[in-house]
Amino acid sequence: LAQDELSNAALLYDFLESGGGWGRDQVGWGRGASERRTATLGEGESVDGGSRIARHYLYDLADEMRLEQLATCHLPTLRAVAERIRREEHYHLEHGAMWLVRLSRGGSEARSRVQAAIERVARESRGLFQPMAWEQILVAEGVLAARPSHLYQEFRERAGTALATYGLRMPPD
Repeated sequence: LAQDELSNAALLYDFLESGGGWGRDQVGWGRGASERRTATLGEGESVDGGSRIARHYLYDLADEMRLEQLATCHLPTLRAVAERIRREEHYHLEHGAMWLVRLSRGGSEARSRVQAAIERVARESRGLFQPMAWEQILVAEGVLAARPSHLYQEFRERAGTALATYGLRMPPD
């Protein structure tokens, strides 16, 4: 999974570089500390396997939604990159779902532990949808169909529906 993520990042960096010189080094190293951001969901402590699986699943669900946005982009090269990444990321989401199914069917202790993990990490998923200065421009230019910060409620609904099929629930916001 990590190798896929690095490969996907490389594809996006290559796209940036081909479109105006924003290469890997500039994006990766050419920014000051105040310009770097990490989602809380990715930083949080995974105290057990259930926490790791809950983080994995919720992150990949949000990632799927971001890639859906890029797949409708008016820029053919970015659309193609997004589609290529989506094909790989689909399996990441399935991997997380497979583990949620196993844990939810693993007996009452396993189910309660994974549910507790979901409740611990779900609130951190909001950080994946925080408003960013550039999102309004990307929507106006047709790169994204909707502002990422406006997708949070849809994310919660999708997560809730999926988790319910495993006998789990998304906690209140």
